[in-house]
Amino acid sequence: MGEISSFTGVFTSMKNYIEKVIKIPFSCIVFLISIFLMFNPKLLSLIGINKWFPNQIKEIVLKIGQLFYSNMFFVSIGFVLFVLVLFGITYLPTEKIFPKDVELVNGKIKSWNSFSAFSTGINLFVLYLTTWWTYYFFINVLFNKNGFNHNFFISDKSNALYLNMTNSIIHSGYISSLNLLFMNIIFYLNIFITAYFIVQRLYQDIYILPKNSIKYNSIDTYFEYNSKVLTNSSDEETKIAILRYKHWDEAKYLLVKIPLTKNTFEWERWQQKEVWKLRKIPPAKKSIYIVLEDKELTNVIYAFDNFK
Repeated sequence: MGEISSFTGVFTSMKNYIEKVIKIPFSCIVFLISIFLMFNPKLLSLIGINKWFPNQIKEIVLKIGQLFYSNMFFVSIGFVLFVLVLFGITYLPTEKIFPKDVELVNGKIKSWNSFSAFSTGINLFVLYLTTWWTYYFFINVLFNKNGFNHNFFISDKSNALYLNMTNSIIHSGYISSLNLLFMNIIFYLNIFITAYFIVQRLYQDIYILPKNSIKYNSIDTYFEYNSKVLTNSSDEETKIAILRYKHWDEAKYLLVKIPLTKNTFEWERWQQKEVWKLRKIPPAKKSIYIVLEDKELTNVIYAFDNFK
C-alpha cells in the first residue's frame, strides 16, 4: 500500500505541474510518451521499468484496465444507447419528479434536471474514449507481456482468421480482433486530439480584455461615422471615432479611442544605451476603449467635437 500511495503522490504532482506549466492535458503527454516507448522497445528494457513495480501490482492494474476495455466496442455501443436514453428523457416532464431548485448561501443554484444527466453521460463517454483510454494504453505499453507493442497495429491486409492465429494479443485471449480493430481507430482519434491541443498551446493567446473595451479584430462589425487622430505631448497618436454596431436593431452609438502608436524603452545598439522609441501598435495588440455609449447621435457628436 505504501508503494501505491507513493506512486499516486508522484503521479498527482507530475499531473499538476505539467498542466500548469506546459498547459497541455496530462493524458496527452502520457499518450505521447506511450507512443515513443512503443516504437522504442529497447528503451523500455534499458529503463527496466518492469522492475520498479511488483508483479502483483502490475497484474491488478492490467486486470482493472481489462475490466473496462476488454470489450471496448460493445461498451461504447452501450454508452451511445445510454446517452440516447438520457437525451430522450430531456423531452419528458421531469420537473414534476425532481426536487425544486435550491439557492445556496454563496449565490449558486442547486438544480435537478435531465439536461445535466445528458451532459454527464456525454462527458463520461468522451473520457472513456480519450483520457481513460490513454492511461489504459500506457499501462499496456509498459506491462503487457502478450506482445502488445509489436502487435497492436492491424495492417489493411490482415483478415480475422489470420489475426486470430498470428497476433499474440488476440491469440492469448487478452482481446478480440474486433476490439483490437476498434482500439486502432481510437488510437488515431487520440492522435488527432493530441495534435489539436499542441497546436492550440502554440498559437492560442489568452489575455484579459480591459473593461469598457472591444477587441480590435471586431472593428469590421461597426460602421464608422467620423474619426480624427490626436497627438499628445509625447507624439503618441490616438484615433477618436464614432461607431455604430451594424447588427443592432436599436441604434446605439459609441465614442471610442484607439491607441495607434506608443513610446517604448528599447536598447539602442549603436548608442549603447536605452532610448525611447515611438512604435506603431500592431493590430493584434490594439484595443478599442469605449469613452461614451448613447442612443442619441447628437450627444456622441458633441462629445467627439470636444474630445481633446
